[in-house]
Amino acid sequence: MVNAVSVVVVGDQRAGKSSLIDRFIWNDVSAEYKPTSFDKFSVKKIVNEEEISFTVWDTSGSQAYDSVRPLSYNEADIFMLCFSVADPRTLNNVRNHWIQEIRRHRPDAPVLLCGCMARLRDDMTVVNELRRSGLNPVTPNQAMQICSEIGISIYVDTSAKEGLKEVLEAFDMAAILTLQHRADRDKLEYMSNLEEERARNASGGRSAAATRPVSAGGRSGSDSGRPGSDSGRPGSAGGRPGSAASCGRSGSGASSQGTNHRRMKTNEKNSLHGSYSNIPGPLAV
Repeated sequence: MVNAVSVVVVGDQRAGKSSLIDRFIWNDVSAEYKPTSFDKFSVKKIVNEEEISFTVWDTSGSQAYDSVRPLSYNEADIFMLCFSVADPRTLNNVRNHWIQEIRRHRPDAPVLLCGCMARLRDDMTVVNELRRSGLNPVTPNQAMQICSEIGISIYVDTSAKEGLKEVLEAFDMAAILTLQHRADRDKLEYMSNLEEERARNASGGRSAAATRPVSAGGRSGSDSGRPGSDSGRPGSAGGRPGSAASCGRSGSGASSQGTNHRRMKTNEKNSLHGSYSNIPGPLAV
């Protein structure tokens, strides 16, 4: 079965979103900047030996699209929130604008932070230009600090104009986070349904005990020939464990089976080349 992953790419204008997507889809990057309104692309890739069908939405960062851009948000399995490493103001906007817009419309969706144009971090023309304004290129540590502040777990450094490797890793990570999110959601839904079933069974057991005919001697009709009284035994009216306890035993067996998800993992260090995580332990979905 092919897993489908829908990635909505958001961020400031000229942050490098379209170049990132072009490299991922066609392994090519345009030399000229072309403003984006809305574009949608589909491609199949192999991620950790699993075939993933990606749908990628390229959105405009212009304020002119603030009212229509969120129309694509309902399609998102995950958001790839981009900024330019060569412009620290775009990282500030991640915290001050973009994450707020995403959470307002999709508070439950996972978000991956992506730094674009990382090659310009060591470009002296860019460095000197920023220094004249008292600024510096964004470091991975600064990006991870923003992640911690806004509740994002993964940051990925990319440079679309230099090659495909880090771009592929960014979308690999998007797929991994999406499938992990689905597995967690399905597990919560399964456990919630299990608890509801237990509650229904417990309620049914109490109702049956309450309606059982009782003889004048205080013993149930079916126990009238048995010596002694059951009134001193713990549990339900009949003194025997109710259906909730039985459901607990069978329920634990069902719970141990859980949902059968195939698992995908990053490497043992929980980091791909160019990616940084503040999640302890390896990702698995």
